[in-house]
Amino acid sequence: MTTRMPWQPDAYLDLARRACFVCELLAGNPDYPHHIAHRDDHAVVFAPERGHLDIPEDEIAELARRLGERMAA
Repeated sequence: MTTRMPWQPDAYLDLARRACFVCELLAGNPDYPHHIAHRDDHAVVFAPERGHLDIPEDEIAELARRLGERMAA
């Protein structure tokens, strides 16, 4: 069973505003520990905390740009 942690909105906003979890995952940042199930020249398949995402490499930059725009709004 997962231990529940108290909600820390300031810590969450700090993390959300400084990094895209997909970019950090691809960069190998140990603060973003997701299991990479497959990686090749075209796609990365990884298991985040809940579910999975399959994102083609050429769409990652667009995803990061759009997430950044939403967070800046």
